Amino acid sequence: MTWRLFLVTLTLLTTHRILAQEEEIVNSTTSECEEVMVPMCRGLVEYNYTRLPNRFNHTTQEQVYWALQPWWPFMDMGCSDNLRIFLCALYLPRCTPGIPTLATDLPCRKTCKKAKSRCGAIIGHHGLTWEEEMTCETLSGFKKSQSCVKPKRETNKKRRQQIIECQPNPLPMCQHMPYTLGSLPNPFLQNDLDEIGVEIQQYTSMVESGCSTRLSFLLCGAFMPFCIHGPSQDQPYVVPCREVCQQVQHDCRRQFHDAWGGLPWPSKLHCHRYPSHTSNYLQDDNTTVPCSMPPVGF
Repeated sequence: MTWRLFLVTLTLLTTHRILAQEEEIVNSTTSECEEVMVPMCRGLVEYNYTRLPNRFNHTTQEQVYWALQPWWPFMDMGCSDNLRIFLCALYLPRCTPGIPTLATDLPCRKTCKKAKSRCGAIIGHHGLTWEEEMTCETLSGFKKSQSCVKPKRETNKKRRQQIIECQPNPLPMCQHMPYTLGSLPNPFLQNDLDEIGVEIQQYTSMVESGCSTRLSFLLCGAFMPFCIHGPSQDQPYVVPCREVCQQVQHDCRRQFHDAWGGLPWPSKLHCHRYPSHTSNYLQDDNTTVPCSMPPVGF
């Protein structure tokens, strides 16, 4: 009798364990769509939700952030209108809320081919390689039975402008700045005001939180450096000083963590990028970049 009771108990425990494991698997694979938070994709692609894990087995957007970090400059420089779409949809596949399915949409094969044909040479020149999971042939076409993230029409405008031009700064966040002119391309090689506008607006909730009175000064000077014609016309712009960045990072780190779902402080605002007010910052071409502190009373 005791032996039979033991077998029954063992069977019940085993069944319970199996059911618990099955429930855990179901819960891990039927997660709801989550909002795209990674800054190189957020608001810059034509969808707002994703579901992980992706085909690289990333389970968090922080992992995706670090994986996309080396590709960020190439997205910004605009070698292709489709590179950002391709990489974001590959690492953060599109998810449609409310649809009871585990399916997510990867980039279309044509999106991949357009991005690689325009950016392949310059990316290869800088030592980045396409991983096996990035092979275009593994992606679907435009079949009606399959859904994928389609490409945009490539523009012929000159995206990689080399000459720095000063122009009125139209960004809404920057209209109260002490300097009214900004320069493009910016230090991140961005020359598309629409993309810059979307990216800087990602920080609106932080600005409105009042975590730092210097946050908007840092953002405006970073994304569209101030045009202040000084003694040298060869260097017509200035960026915020490192000390401004350090104060903002100290004052706003918690607000950034909350607003961005725990993602790390963005590399574009890493303070070592900016010169100190005590010295000029020497660039690779031996030119120096002066910096600006907020004017007294600003």
